[in-house]
Amino acid sequence: MTTDIEYNQLVFSRKDLPQRQHLLEIITEGYDYAIYVNFDYAIYT
Repeated sequence: MTTDIEYNQLVFSRKDLPQRQHLLEIITEGYDYAIYVNFDYAIYT
């Protein structure tokens, strides 16, 4: 575990998704410690 902030991290990549609506969930439940998530931007094509 680290307390350092990590920038420009790829969190999900997939090239074979069908052309339809999708949902991205970021879940931080189930850990014995606090988790900070700062989601700044997404790039999709």
